[in-house]
Parts: sequence; C-alpha cells; structure tokens
Amino acid sequence: MIIHRMTATFGPLHDATLELEDGLNLIYAPNEGGKSTWCVFLRTMLYGFPQRARDKKDAPADKNRYRPWSGSAMEGLLDCTHQGKRLLIRRFGDQGVPMAGFSAVYADTGDTVPGLTGENVGEVLTGVGREVFERTVFLRQTHLSVEASSELEQRIAALLSSGDEQVSWSQAERRLRQWQRDRRYHKSGQLTVLEEEAAHLARQLSQVKDLHRDYLALEEDAATLEAELRSMEPFPGTMDPESEAEAQLRCSQAAAELDAAVRQLESMEVEEADLEAEALEELQEDVALRDRDIRRRGRAMLFFTFFGIALALFLLGVTFLPALYPNMKVPTIQLSSMAAAMGLLGIIILLGTLIRVRLDRRDLDEIDRLNEELFIRQSTLQRRDVEWETAIAREKSARALFDVLSRTKDAIPYRSPAAVEKERALQDSLQRLALLTGRLQTLGDPAALEAQLEENHRLQKKLQAEYDAITLALSVLSEAERSLRARFSPDLNQRTAVYFSALTGGAYERVTFDRAFSAQTEAAGSSFPRSAAHLSQGAADQLYLALRLALCDLVLPSKNRCPIVLDDALTNFDDTRLAFALDLLTRVAQERQVLLFTCHRREQAYFEQDTEILRQNLAKKS
Repeated sequence: MIIHRMTATFGPLHDATLELEDGLNLIYAPNEGGKSTWCVFLRTMLYGFPQRARDKKDAPADKNRYRPWSGSAMEGLLDCTHQGKRLLIRRFGDQGVPMAGFSAVYADTGDTVPGLTGENVGEVLTGVGREVFERTVFLRQTHLSVEASSELEQRIAALLSSGDEQVSWSQAERRLRQWQRDRRYHKSGQLTVLEEEAAHLARQLSQVKDLHRDYLALEEDAATLEAELRSMEPFPGTMDPESEAEAQLRCSQAAAELDAAVRQLESMEVEEADLEAEALEELQEDVALRDRDIRRRGRAMLFFTFFGIALALFLLGVTFLPALYPNMKVPTIQLSSMAAAMGLLGIIILLGTLIRVRLDRRDLDEIDRLNEELFIRQSTLQRRDVEWETAIAREKSARALFDVLSRTKDAIPYRSPAAVEKERALQDSLQRLALLTGRLQTLGDPAALEAQLEENHRLQKKLQAEYDAITLALSVLSEAERSLRARFSPDLNQRTAVYFSALTGGAYERVTFDRAFSAQTEAAGSSFPRSAAHLSQGAADQLYLALRLALCDLVLPSKNRCPIVLDDALTNFDDTRLAFALDLLTRVAQERQVLLFTCHRREQAYFEQDTEILRQNLAKKS
C-alpha cells in the first residue's frame, strides 16, 4: 500500500490536502500545526471511529474531538495504490454519524471496488486489524511502548503455525480457566454444588429408608394384632354388672379420647402458624438488609481509601516536582505541611476503618443472632407440622373406635381383658403408623430420591470429565504456548537487538521480551541484563521503536507494504541517535512508505542535501 494524497475536513483541517510519495516523507509542523490530526485522520480513513467509544472526563471520543472547526461536515479522501491499482477511498457523514458513509472506486475507471467496505477497508489495505496497526506501524510520542493484545498474538501465532488465527492463546486460556472455575473453584462451582446436593440427598434417602423399615415393621405388628383381635370375637348377651360396667367404661374412655383429640386439633390454630411464617420472612429480610449494609460500607471504604492514596500521591508530586524540574512554576508545599496533611489523612482513613469494623462487627453479631433465631423458628415450624399430623391421626383413630362402640351401645359386646389390651396396642400402633406416614411424606418418595441421586451422580461424572478435560487442555495449551514462544521469541529478540544496536550506535547487543513485551537489555561488553525501566526516556523510546520495526518485519505482510507513521516519535532522541534513527528509517523506506511527522527542524537540516527525501512544511499551509 502506498499513500499518494489525503484530503481532509477534520478537526482544524478544512479541505486540506497532504501530498505524499513512496519512500521517506518528512513532514514538519510546529506544535498545534496539524501533525497528530493528520495521523488520526489516516487511521480513521482506514478503520473508522470505534463504535463503542464514549466521551470521558477531559478525554472526548475522537468522533467529537475532531469535529471540523469550520462547522462543515466531517469528510475525507484517501488516494492510494493497493496491489498495483490506484484507489480513491472516501468517508463522509451518514444519518448524523460522522464518517459512517463510505465509498471506494478505482481511480482510472470510477468503478466500485468489489468487497471493500467501511468495516474491512483498513484490514484489506494494510493486511492487519486496528489493534495490530496501532501496535506496530502507528507510532506516536506518547504511545511508543508496545503492550500485548489478542490480535497481535494471533498474527504472531499465524506466522509460526498453521493454526486458527481467530483465537489467541490468552483468549483461549482465559476461556478455559473460566470454564474450569464454572465447574470447580475453591468452595464454589457446579461440581461443589452437586456434591453438597448429593450429600443432602444421601442423608435424606438414608432417613427415608430407616423410617420405611420402621413403617413396615409397625404395619406388620398392627396386622398381627388386628388378626388376633378378630379371633377374640365379642359375644352379646346378658352380662353381669361388673362386665357391663367395664363395657360402659370403655365407651366413656373412647368418647373422652375423641374429645381430647378434637380439642388438640382445635388448639393448633392455623393463624398462629401463618404468623410464625411471616415472622420467619421478616427475619430473613433483616439478615439480607444487614448483609447489604456490610457490602455497601466495604465498597465505600474501598473508594475512600483509593481516594486517600491518590491524594497522598498528588501531595508528594506537588512537593517534589520543583526539585526535579526547577523551571516549572509549581506551587511548593513545605514538608511539614505535607506531613501534617498526610498524617491527618491517615488518621481519617484509620478512624473510618475502625468505624466500619465496629459497624460490621455489630451487624455480623446481629446476623448470627438472627440466623440462630431463624433456625429455632424453622425447627418450631417443622415440629408443628409433625404435631399436626400426629393430632390428625389420633383424631381419626379415636373417632373410628368411638363409632364402633356407639353402634353397639344397645348391645354392648363383651371383650376379655386380653382383647382390650390388644385393642389398645393396636390403636397405639395405628397412631405411630400415622406419625411415620407424615414424616415419610415430608421427606419424599424413596424411589424419587434415588432417581435424583442417580441423576446427580451422572451430572457429577459428566462435569468431572469436563473438568479433567479442561485441565488437560490447559496443560497442553501452556506447553504449546511455551513451544510457540521458544520458536518466536529468538527471532523477535534478534531482530529487535539488530535495530536497537543500529539506533544506539552499537551501545546494546542483546534484547529479550516476555509475553507482555516487557524488555531486558544487555549493553555491549556487559553480562548483566537490565530492565527497560532503568533506561533513560530517549533510550526507552529507541528500544520500543526497534521493537516496532521488528514486529513490522514479522507481523505485517510484505505484499501490502503497510506504511509506517511516526508522529513526533523521535522527540527524545539526542542529535547523534537521531542521525542513527534517520539513517535506519531511510533504509526501511526502501521497503515500505514512511511518514515522519516532526515539530523539530533538525530532521529537515539532516536531509537538506538529500533530494530523494520529500520534505514538507505544514506551517506554510495554514
């Protein structure tokens, strides 16, 4: 790709034109002369405005920041050559959205370029997406350093393997780890929940089986007693006074038992249970409210602490900036004043922390008390349910006995004392059976519980297999990434070291980068690497310029020859290393177009005798 001409109504530019040539283009402009505006305009023509960009405090989105000062509509033209064909790319406003309109035609015929849209034009012309473009060939003074990105990672991986370029290692690793945490993470995750549920189901099923065994045993005892009782047939007839008195007593006792059972049922009012349930809900709401108060105070304290730290750092900066930069007009603060202010700030933060801890302790104690009361009330409700079932069974049993005795009140049958004893034992067994029936109904059907437990174990087995597969995949992915980096890193480090040595006049021989592109450098004649953080600002800029050029060699396809754009990227270079950089860029310009924007005249002076370098002065095009 070679850019021949750009025409822009964009920010301070009004129908302005910038003519360019292949090779190295040196473009001078003073501060606020439009250098950065042209750079952003070129990026916008290629990739448009980010759709999700929103204004931030003191940092408006580009679509608002670069609204034409003239009040005209924002628009632009990019005249370029791509794969041997001259193209005219236009962007303009569409339905009130800046630069959303797009057209692309062949310069010689005016025919529409097929397949080229406002969304893909940048990637088609340069061969890379927006992220890689900004991290390789788009160099700005304040954005020289290179950070890791998924798209850059994909491009690097594509160079070294035939894998899918759509998913990067870091994206895949984050996704796998998220899946792994979804299944098991400390005390949370689907597997942990299923294991707790399985333990609860197992305990419930064990209780049901024990109760079922007791029920069958009681049912068998009741059947035996009933059979024995039927064999002791009562017989009517004239009874002696003693037997008649005994029979009347049995009838009176049955009536008394029925009356007692009815009174017990009447005493168990439903309204009282409803009140208990309402009180239970109020307690649960109170617990939730106090828990929210604790979390809200935690967030507020965290914000206040961060604010205090930021204020402390600001005070330190205001205090020590005059010492570092004597020419800066910054109001000074005495160390004693700063110490007093920071001490007061520390006391305020400490007091806030103590108050928060005291309030949290109070709420936590209250939550413990409320949870204990919740447990007691829940136990009470469960006990009421059991008592209710027992009372119903007692009433049914007493009514059945009373009905039998009432039907035979005119011819009261005679039963022997043994029969009466067995009848009492039978009634006791029937009452216990009714109680067990209520408890079994509460716990659930054993067959249904076994089915739930079996389904739980099946899901556990499935999730555990997935968890093991994800763990294995993470292991294999990490090994593959290490292998990939072992193949990629030497080439990147070697290319960067060659460029860095050229930019520093041979002062450095070795450079190594980690996954995040943090650098270690090794000076010539030294065996001890140093972090890039220890380099001067100028040397650090030279290092990251070398890295950018190395990434261009590795990542950008040579067939597209994507131009390199430098916006005051050499400002921190001294005169000697500036000469090294300009010589290097001249060699690079033999392979791809270079647009060097600068606010200094020393670059123009360096190329004063070189007629092959296109030099422009934007100050004359106001």
